Amino acid sequence: MRKKLLFIGFLILLAYSSTALTQADTETLFTDTDTLEGGYYVRYREDISYYDTSLTVVLNSNEPIEFGVCDEGALEEWNDGGDDPVWYYKSEDVLTRTMTFILDKGTYDFCLVNWGIHTASYTITVTITYDPANTGSGNAKWYIIIGIVGMGGLIGIFMFMRSRKSKTQQYSQTSQQDSRQIYTPYQSSTYEQPSQAPPSLKPMGTKVCQNCGADMKNNTVYCTNCGSRI
Repeated sequence: MRKKLLFIGFLILLAYSSTALTQADTETLFTDTDTLEGGYYVRYREDISYYDTSLTVVLNSNEPIEFGVCDEGALEEWNDGGDDPVWYYKSEDVLTRTMTFILDKGTYDFCLVNWGIHTASYTITVTITYDPANTGSGNAKWYIIIGIVGMGGLIGIFMFMRSRKSKTQQYSQTSQQDSRQIYTPYQSSTYEQPSQAPPSLKPMGTKVCQNCGADMKNNTVYCTNCGSRI
């Protein structure tokens, strides 16, 4: 019974840990409504605190504009004559669009560029979906915990199966012993010889002397052995 409770406890703990690791939170990273003149850009610098963060960007504009995500300061360096930014995500000629992509932990510039000549009125909303446990350094702790729980669960399963196998073998042996019948050899009764010999049969036409027991013929009057009258 104790082993079964231990096994069930390991399964519950394993399920709870797995659920905790797979929980995801969603929050708004930033939102803004503004105008952007032609030939200018605007950037929003934001920190992403979790690895494998899913981002959803909803952008509406009355003029085509460009949206992109790069490292912090990369667009400013390019504007000052440096190399082109390395874009983690980029979309051109956006009017109304919903964009999704993945970013790792770090600091990024979310940029809007108006290459046209008209002023663009836009609204942008960026939401993120992330795992609270997926912070890099914290992952190791969670991986260790889930590893210990998983190992404990495997040990619990092994002990449970071993216990069941032992009980099954014991039950099988007991059943065999209970169903086995012991037969004793059949004892046949032995014929005992009588202690006294049965009386001998006399042939017909003979007499026996009552005095001495001698045999004689049937028509004899006196015993030929002892002379007694028959």
